[in-house]
Amino acid sequence: GDLHGQLPDLLTIFVENGFPDPQGTQYVFNGDLVDRGAYSIEVLTLVLAYKLLYPETVHVNRGNHETESISTQYGLMNEVVQKYGSTHIFGLICQVFNQLPVCTVIDNSVVVVHGGVTRYDGITLAHLENVPREEADMYSTDQNALVLVDLLWTDPMPQWGRIEAGRAPGVVTFGPDVTANFLRSNGMGLLIRSH
Repeated sequence: GDLHGQLPDLLTIFVENGFPDPQGTQYVFNGDLVDRGAYSIEVLTLVLAYKLLYPETVHVNRGNHETESISTQYGLMNEVVQKYGSTHIFGLICQVFNQLPVCTVIDNSVVVVHGGVTRYDGITLAHLENVPREEADMYSTDQNALVLVDLLWTDPMPQWGRIEAGRAPGVVTFGPDVTANFLRSNGMGLLIRSH
């Protein structure tokens, strides 16, 4: 996770670990492909091209920077305008963001998600597959919208429980008990996150 437009880093990962290959190296890109670095478009294009070429080998999760509001604020929109002279392509990219999955399951035992678990008990992996993918609205009162916010934004904490003390207004942090309950209720053994 968190390549943030750093094309040299992506290429180094491929050179050192192998390029995506159905008979070899597989990848999960856990969000935040864009913003901050100078090559967000190139990183996004290369990762998505590999996803199209090897759909069972390359997995791409949505991160909090794969949203219109954050990628407008942190550089992707400016990069698109600088390189293409228009915001039209930025709008198309945001439509792609809204189609990205929010988690990947590996070997029926590992959940990979950009942020973390949600503020609600009883959320299943099936629910996550069906959560609406529109813009993540931290100020929403709709449970499904807040589940998306949580999957993209939450952070762990060492204390048990959940508290609203995250890195942005309305963002929740979660304890090891919340992670354990989520994993147990979904028959999973491990949660991997980035953010």
